[in-house]
Amino acid sequence: MNLWLERHRATILITLAAVVAIGLVFLFLQHRDGRQPLEIRLDQPTITAKININTATAYALDSLPGIGEVYSQRIVESRTANGSFTSIDDLLQRDIIPRATFEKIKDLITVGP
Repeated sequence: MNLWLERHRATILITLAAVVAIGLVFLFLQHRDGRQPLEIRLDQPTITAKININTATAYALDSLPGIGEVYSQRIVESRTANGSFTSIDDLLQRDIIPRATFEKIKDLITVGP
């Protein structure tokens, strides 16, 4: 094994554990504040947190597949002008995004807890 890696293995493992712990704390705090529902599935190696389209920033919305600057800004502007979304289907009813884009993100978004 690489000598440098052997010497720093413990430091690397501790750093990775700290990053994971910080991420979990961040997700918990968002869940506690009602900004995003937190779903942790122990039968799968991933953590799934849906993005709340009523509270997410344009930057957070931009991280969704098929949602770029234009669509994320439209979501924020519609939310500001017309009030909170009552259903994720409001994205289609308000003509904010096309159906093909909606199909890509419908399992990744929510309107609240």
